[in-house]
Amino acid sequence: MGAGCCGCWGAAIRLFTGFPRFKNLLAFAAARSNTLLYSPRRYGKTSLIKKVQDRLQSDGTLTAYCDLFGVSSTEEIAGKITRSIYSITQRNESLFKKSIRFLTSFRPVLSPSADGGIAISVQPAFKSGGLDLLDETLESLEKFIEDVSMPVHIVLDEFQEITEVSHEANARPCGVFKALSPIISIIVNSERNLTCKAIKSELEG
Repeated sequence: MGAGCCGCWGAAIRLFTGFPRFKNLLAFAAARSNTLLYSPRRYGKTSLIKKVQDRLQSDGTLTAYCDLFGVSSTEEIAGKITRSIYSITQRNESLFKKSIRFLTSFRPVLSPSADGGIAISVQPAFKSGGLDLLDETLESLEKFIEDVSMPVHIVLDEFQEITEVSHEANARPCGVFKALSPIISIIVNSERNLTCKAIKSELEG
């Protein structure tokens, strides 16, 4: 396990067979410590963090999961982050209305899902684009989280995909997450994909 304890990250975890990961991740959550998970594919990062989020949710935490795999633009990154918040808050009318009030760059679109539930997509409602839109989305997310009266846990899976879209874009979430009070768990595929300078400095520090 590697660890960095300043700036963005409270803990950087590399997955190893036999490591008591679940218990440790819950401990980091209780300490509101931002966490980075990285390892090669098929090591169980996503299933592990989803189990952690299930436990956190049962304990009263608002948990949002955002899969960034395949994103091709900064607008899509912003949209997926927004959709992850709408998807979890729509279960609570008050929280859902609050998320819509704060996250104004996208409108939620509700439709019936194949399993009889409700599927949520987002429709652009923004005048800006590119990095300005991503900045606005992240700043709005910060304000929303500050306003809710419960702990929040956000997962950004396949985080390295951001750097494939724009070298400038990958610095945006790192900067905003330094100011966020809830914990953020970010998952990347392997050490070679740790291209965000803020992440690299933490691991090397």
